[in-house]
Amino acid sequence: MIAGVASCLEQRAQRVRVRYRAGGGDFADTMLDRVFVAEVAGGLPVREFRWHQGRRH
Repeated sequence: MIAGVASCLEQRAQRVRVRYRAGGGDFADTMLDRVFVAEVAGGLPVREFRWHQGRRH
């Protein structure tokens, strides 16, 4: 039973698209089963707020 659940989750992960901003600032588009955790954790925020860079509203 557990092997069947794992197989189902793997199939679903292959269909989930993920977009993140890598450390160099470029966007990366991939599938969930191909994401490198270290790359995402070291990435940049996707959305930049003006106050984040010292800008005023």
